[in-house]
Amino acid sequence: MVHGLPIINSIELCEGCVYGKQTRKSFPSGKAMRASKCLELIHADLCGPMQTKTLGGSRYFLLFTDDFSRTSWVYFLESKSETFERFQKFKALVEKKCDSHIKVIRTDKGGEFVSKEFNLFCEKNDIKRELTTPYTPEQNDVAERKNQTVVEMKRNMLKASDLSNEFWAEAVVIYIYLLNLSPTRFVMNQTPYEDWYGRRPSVSHLRVFGCISYALVNSQICQKLDEKSEKCIFVGYCTQSKTYRLYNPLSGQIVIRKDAVFGENTFWKWSEDQAQHNILAPLAAEIFTNKEHVPTSTLASSATPPSSSTSTPSGNSSTTLEESSDETPPARYRSLADIYASCQFSLTVSDLIYYEEAAEKEEWRKVMAEEMKAIEKNEMWEMADLPKGKHVIGLK
Repeated sequence: MVHGLPIINSIELCEGCVYGKQTRKSFPSGKAMRASKCLELIHADLCGPMQTKTLGGSRYFLLFTDDFSRTSWVYFLESKSETFERFQKFKALVEKKCDSHIKVIRTDKGGEFVSKEFNLFCEKNDIKRELTTPYTPEQNDVAERKNQTVVEMKRNMLKASDLSNEFWAEAVVIYIYLLNLSPTRFVMNQTPYEDWYGRRPSVSHLRVFGCISYALVNSQICQKLDEKSEKCIFVGYCTQSKTYRLYNPLSGQIVIRKDAVFGENTFWKWSEDQAQHNILAPLAAEIFTNKEHVPTSTLASSATPPSSSTSTPSGNSSTTLEESSDETPPARYRSLADIYASCQFSLTVSDLIYYEEAAEKEEWRKVMAEEMKAIEKNEMWEMADLPKGKHVIGLK
């Protein structure tokens, strides 16, 4: 098509083109070697840090996956330095179960995996190391893809159940648990659970993450007129026994229960209005209000449960707040917002003081007594000792 074009016998490397146009070569898919038995190849990867700590204070999760069965295990870490310790625990767990040894572990070149103690441990136990090339996650695609899936599902589960980010570890644990019970194209005609444990799993106990649950209260600590259940949120399955892990939003504690009723289409309402009603206090907290409007018996014994009557030596029942009104049904609890709104004086967090030492407490009482004499001549207010509380409401 042109005149004067010289004959080119060889093609030389053009450095300018390399600098300007070099791209990554295509990665071969479907050609990776598969393990032929359990523990022949273990994939591992660390994910984090998360912007929110878990309830236990962790920011990372460490994921192990067996290449043959595709069974996964997850561990939570506060820092990367705990990786080697978790690997030792994982190795002891799986090798005892399979009566075999880990042959190969495939990871990236993160500092947590190539530390001196990690390398020496693998060398001592004849564990071959396979390390990926920098910026080439495709070489550890099993761990990388599973990490991505876990992170996405964790986010979906938290949003669907309207739980805060502090529960991300519970969501991760449940999702890994479900993955082990679910079919995969890498294990034919059975789940990873069956391939690892040798028996078909049951799924009748599965529940919707984050749904409302009602845990049965121990009858030995439940009084005659008390509720037989406590309202909680389902957050997981216990690994040590066939029980459920439930979170009580009022006490802020995880409880383990076997007997529970689930409302799998209902979720806890965390809106501001609902939260005010969920934070409840016994009616005896009226001790802070004007004593002209509160029965003397309540001021004298604030520790008495408002649902029961206190017996006097003569056998008669003393007056309680439940008996003070015949028109409205008795209420056992009031919201803190309602209590503060009804108070006839200004109450701040700094006004609520608790002392462990008796000497400090008596000194404070003397100072407050002088203060109260200067306020309306002590005609309307008095101090009363409250019992030591079983629970503390955290305030920010």
